Amino acid sequence: MMLALNNGNGRWIEPTDPNTIEEIVESVVKADVIISDIDGTVAPNNKIGILYSEIARRKLAGHSLRWFDKGVGFSKFWYTKEYAKGKAFPGVLDFYQDLSKLNPDQKKIMVSRNARIVLNAYQQALCFTDILPREFDKKEAVDKIIDMYPNARNFVVFGNDSSDQEMLDHLRAKKDERYSVKGIYVASSRPAINKGFDANIGRHYGALRDKLPI
Repeated sequence: MMLALNNGNGRWIEPTDPNTIEEIVESVVKADVIISDIDGTVAPNNKIGILYSEIARRKLAGHSLRWFDKGVGFSKFWYTKEYAKGKAFPGVLDFYQDLSKLNPDQKKIMVSRNARIVLNAYQQALCFTDILPREFDKKEAVDKIIDMYPNARNFVVFGNDSSDQEMLDHLRAKKDERYSVKGIYVASSRPAINKGFDANIGRHYGALRDKLPI
């Protein structure tokens, strides 16, 4: 069952069989750990930060990347909490604010190829617990998170591309029937849904937020 589109603004949620909207929402609220990508998942792609990360991966950056990560120069004034709030998709800020009220012990981890200073801005804006920047192999990021939270049993992954699918599948393969692992795909449009995830939502988080028991 799908919530109706709201004037074509991306405010919808569609669970993948056999999941229901109620089950998806319950999983989100009760999750011990939420893992979320940034670019295309909570905000538009930040190509500058990804470019710097790619340069670093190829070991061509020298001191310039360290300056970028530490916030020296223009980036210190550009990538701020206010910047992230202004760039976030509609409903994202309210969704995570309400989620923190419902489950204050929940851990929220950002995993992205993007640079640290970009993730820092979104971490402050969305009150995430931790960040894993410049993660080009997200399966390795999953292993790090499992090591960080060995007692976690319930996981939800938010993503929007094939690397996030790999992260979700790797987490599913790591866990057994004692664990709950759900994936929510943030689709750019209705035709772009990914049935490898347990649910798809549009880039307006309002449909998912409206279902929270708050």
